[in-house]
Amino acid sequence: MSLLKNRLTYLTISFTLLALAFPLISIGTSQGPAWLWQLGLSSLIAGGMIPPLYRLLSHRSTEFDEPESSSDAQKTH
Repeated sequence: MSLLKNRLTYLTISFTLLALAFPLISIGTSQGPAWLWQLGLSSLIAGGMIPPLYRLLSHRSTEFDEPESSSDAQKTH
């Protein structure tokens, strides 16, 4: 899925799911059918889990740099 390789795309999808979750939960608990708040809760969970899952499952290798020694840090500043 090349669509989810773009960071802005998956963050927009996540934000949209989170934004839709609250009205669905509100309507479902006050006057709507029970499946509506369940859909809202599912949307809330999915929207909240997309960014951490993407970072966890990302195929980009992240290498940690070695910490700079104090003498190297003084040279750059």
